Amino acid sequence: MKTNLYLYGLMIFLMAAVFSSTASAQDEVKKEGWFYTEDNPFVEVTLRDSEFATGVLDALTDAGTNWTSLWDGIQSFEGDQREDACWMVVNMPHLDRLEMTKDILIEHVTYAYRARTDLPYSVPDDLFREYILTYRMGDEPVRPYRALIWNEFSNLISDTPAGTAKAINQWVFENMTSRERGFFGPRPDPWSVITARTGTEADIAGVAIAMCKTFGIPARRAMIGVLGEESGGKTWLEIYSDGEWLPLYPDSPDNFGNTGYLETDHPHNVTVVSAASAFTQAQVTSRYTDTGTVHFLFTQNGEPVDEFENFCVSAWNDGAWLPLDDLWYDPEDLGLNSDENPGFTAVLGDGFYIAQVGVRNPRGDAYVQTMPVMVNSGDAIELEFNLDIPASESTPLELVLRTLDPLPVIDLNYAAETPAPFNFPADLSTSNLTCVVIFDPASEPSIRMLPMISEWCVSHNTTLLGIGIGDFATCQTLWSETVGTSTTSAQFFHDPNSTIATAFGQTPDEQGVYSRLPMVLFITPNREIIYLKDGFDLSVADGLSRAVELNSQ
Repeated sequence: MKTNLYLYGLMIFLMAAVFSSTASAQDEVKKEGWFYTEDNPFVEVTLRDSEFATGVLDALTDAGTNWTSLWDGIQSFEGDQREDACWMVVNMPHLDRLEMTKDILIEHVTYAYRARTDLPYSVPDDLFREYILTYRMGDEPVRPYRALIWNEFSNLISDTPAGTAKAINQWVFENMTSRERGFFGPRPDPWSVITARTGTEADIAGVAIAMCKTFGIPARRAMIGVLGEESGGKTWLEIYSDGEWLPLYPDSPDNFGNTGYLETDHPHNVTVVSAASAFTQAQVTSRYTDTGTVHFLFTQNGEPVDEFENFCVSAWNDGAWLPLDDLWYDPEDLGLNSDENPGFTAVLGDGFYIAQVGVRNPRGDAYVQTMPVMVNSGDAIELEFNLDIPASESTPLELVLRTLDPLPVIDLNYAAETPAPFNFPADLSTSNLTCVVIFDPASEPSIRMLPMISEWCVSHNTTLLGIGIGDFATCQTLWSETVGTSTTSAQFFHDPNSTIATAFGQTPDEQGVYSRLPMVLFITPNREIIYLKDGFDLSVADGLSRAVELNSQ
């Protein structure tokens, strides 16, 4: 009885130790100062009525040690303002969650609401979060700017959104000078640009957007990455007034609202126009020029290919064909590129472009197709690209690397393990093509290429003759796993002394490795070599097909 109690006690002790060890291991993986829901139940309780509860918990987890700043900012509000703060934390990018402070978060929410209460015009409810509450213009650092702008520029406020926007446009035009960017990195924050009174075209547009947001005007950045008839690109902004988006050009206040300004004297300047709020982007090209559509359909082996992405549309700009990167954003409110619409539909301003599609063969060589495209107003152009690489284009094949005439005579019956006698080349098939592969089962090239060669031979009614060097068991295992049991159409022979490899000019290196294996020899029934290749080549199947193609001509 005492023994049983002792064993029982020992079992309890060991179980407790296991659970204690498991708990300790769990505690060890937790990062100090980070947010864990189970450790902060009050957060979940506080958010129980919020539609963004799950998103906020995920965002706080993503914020690392900065989660307390975000949470303190959220808790400082109540009701709708708290919900808006939650929405902003849920939608902000990862790096912003690491950089955003409590004070900056509070300022953005507070002054966004001030724009709703202290201005002579109303802010549209459906645009408030996306275009007023959001703090970003581009990739600038997270900094406060609303209080500074409100206190410094409240004299620009007019009776209407359009009136305030025009006053902002005029101030920016008169007080800001444009310069080239000249550096790599994030753009400066709006107040830094205002203080310096200079910035790039995009920086100045960012200042105008920040001022519009502060004064309750929905605003977003607009840009053309590649102009069609002028060099470079163009950045401006759009503001929402009286039910429509209007362009505001910091460099030309006289053209406020004029969508034709970009093509003054350059009728094909507009290629693709994108509009970006803090967290979303869309194409708005048709607002600024006449457009047409180009639908790309990609096929392989006669079937459509879904989600193919290795293509681009380019416009001539500053001496080069430059890709239109913003083409991938969905056209606003059109829903052109859905799962029900195979391929890809591009909306382009009228003008001349080139379309390029690229694929790679197994060896990594690029095969690029280029097609000119002239887009006229209202065009609906259909372009189909066949992604199958022609054998003649797959690689710069050297069909015969050296002459072996006559073929060496080899008795393949010298090894005891050989399943049947075979004299090369006398016993080669006289009714169809024969592919001879000398392989080393211990080398990566042979292991990777033998399945390709076997599959090609089966599909092309070609006899396969495999000759393995080195250890018999290893050779036979690779052959049986790759090709299967030897038949009249696929036979395996063993060459333990590498006699056959030597007869075909293969020599070992200082370590005894035959680095130029596998060797692939393609022979006609007339004993003519139509393909000879040694070494690593993942396009070997294309090479064999090309050899057959040329032999039939």
